[in-house]
Amino acid sequence: MRRHLKAPWAIPAFIFPILLLGANPSSHAQDAKVDSISKASSASNPSTVLKSRAELDQYLAQGPNVLDQLTPYSRGQLLRNVEWRNGQVSRFDFPVPIEELDQESARQVYALFGIERFFPEKFPEGNPLRYEDVSATHELLLQQLRDALRRDQANEKQGDQKEMWIATERFYQQQLSPLLKPSNLRLTSRGNLLVLFKVVDEVNFMTRRSAAFHDLNHVHQELSRRGIDTRRNLDERLLKHMLTQRDFDGARALVASRPHLSDVIVPKVVGKKTQQSTRLTVLAEKNGELYTQALLTGNDKAQVLLVVSEHCGFCRKLFADMEADPQLSARFARAKLVLISALENGIPVNFVREWNQKNPQLPMYMPGKEEQWKAIDSQGWPQFVFMRNGKVESRIQGWRNDGSSKESIIQAFEKAGL
Repeated sequence: MRRHLKAPWAIPAFIFPILLLGANPSSHAQDAKVDSISKASSASNPSTVLKSRAELDQYLAQGPNVLDQLTPYSRGQLLRNVEWRNGQVSRFDFPVPIEELDQESARQVYALFGIERFFPEKFPEGNPLRYEDVSATHELLLQQLRDALRRDQANEKQGDQKEMWIATERFYQQQLSPLLKPSNLRLTSRGNLLVLFKVVDEVNFMTRRSAAFHDLNHVHQELSRRGIDTRRNLDERLLKHMLTQRDFDGARALVASRPHLSDVIVPKVVGKKTQQSTRLTVLAEKNGELYTQALLTGNDKAQVLLVVSEHCGFCRKLFADMEADPQLSARFARAKLVLISALENGIPVNFVREWNQKNPQLPMYMPGKEEQWKAIDSQGWPQFVFMRNGKVESRIQGWRNDGSSKESIIQAFEKAGL
């Protein structure tokens, strides 16, 4: 599921924005302070694992610790957004330590909260970036956005399509748009600019607001204009959105200008264009090329889409169950289930190709026109989306370890006449 201990940077690599801290008169003193804090933290109790808010408060009261290496803004974000359930972290702002700290210090923070298993196998390039000199106005933006998104998601769950994204749109127009004007961006501090990138990036990820994609480009261009190192995930994040928005020309230009992205291959899209079609479109991969095609829908017949993410642990559990239980895979095939890679994966050609080679009876596709799919791929993974005549009727989310999900989905197939 999207909101439960998922490492969202792993698509296709670390994708969170980080801003390079430039040299200043106090940099040596800061380095000495960070080094002393790190050594004190490691020496005091390197095996400490916090299991509750009370333990966190007690830890903070004991004196200098590894969290003091974070800027006040990021430290506040991390502390506000961590939650526990039954002694284990259930909510955490994963990117914060990666954005601001070196690899070893970031790993110490993950270990402190008992989530080191989520630490990225490949640590991002670029120097640590810092959210310094963040204004009070900008500091509130991320929380205001998430409040708006929660209100909109509540309306969506209630089936209120008229109120879809109303709160987020109002937030964007009233709070964000004035700050994103080119004349204002040029006067924005580096810390505030980084916050703007983060907020606009999240709007792109969660909503269908196409203007936010152009705004993200503008913020990235301003960072580049100032000579700020964008290698630690700013470039990767923008590239992911380019692929999601199917801006392949922009993606190729970005890759060509960034040596650290040289291993990224942006595929060519061939075949007929379906710009005027209102039908759902998908991308099929063959020999490294992508073909756009309309998703076939039966007249008045139920259809089931299974939306999966390459890096989702629950999806991997589902895949393992399908491999171990041929009858389950056969039932999916008999229901003519259509697998779709999640929008957040961008263009996962290798993932889709490997799946299709192993499972020709259940081919996987990539979503076509991004604006069509955000209303479908909106609530986490894996997700069984029941549709009729191109419209969503119901959803079944997740895949449990106790085997109950198999029974539930088969019953749903039978109810739908599949």
